[in-house]
Amino acid sequence: MVDGSTSIAPLMEVINVCTVAQLRTSLLLKSLEGRSDLIAKEIHRLAAYDKEKDTQYCETLYRYLTCCRSLKKTCDALFAHRNTVLYRIRRIRDDFNIPLDDPAVHVDLLLGSSLLLFEEKGPDFFVNIKNNREE
Repeated sequence: MVDGSTSIAPLMEVINVCTVAQLRTSLLLKSLEGRSDLIAKEIHRLAAYDKEKDTQYCETLYRYLTCCRSLKKTCDALFAHRNTVLYRIRRIRDDFNIPLDDPAVHVDLLLGSSLLLFEEKGPDFFVNIKNNREE
């Protein structure tokens, strides 16, 4: 600022660097993009309902399964109240006939909800980057 004009502070851009492990799910889903034949009809119905009613049942199902069906962890991941998550889980199970108590179908449910969320929200939804400055 030699001539009395205002100085331009350098722009600081935050660049996140990911490991292959952090990108594994996104890369896998990218390779399966467009494979709607891998998604169960119940999951398609769930996603259609989400779009029509602006609900979050697919994301709730995904978080519930990735949190090992732990209600507390699911609530924390969704930033939702316990009763809200319980209501959604009950609706997923009862109204959409999705067998949440059958471990044999969990992989199919997780794959289907993941593919739909990848299509809707993109790969960043699946990348878990921890900011070292916050730890």
